Amino acid sequence: MVFNIGVTEILIISVAGYLILGPKRLPEIGKKAGEAVRKISKETEGINNEIKEIKEAVTK
Repeated sequence: MVFNIGVTEILIISVAGYLILGPKRLPEIGKKAGEAVRKISKETEGINNEIKEIKEAVTK
């Protein structure tokens, strides 16, 4: 897993989120969090690709 979180921790976080945010807001916030993670992942991939291109250009 990405953050080395086990099933128990995910369950605890889910129950806490349900109790704090409620059943109506929880899916909305989960969707926004997923979109943020995808954007960050995409940007990180782009930065890694640029670094590889620079490395290749320097080593030639």
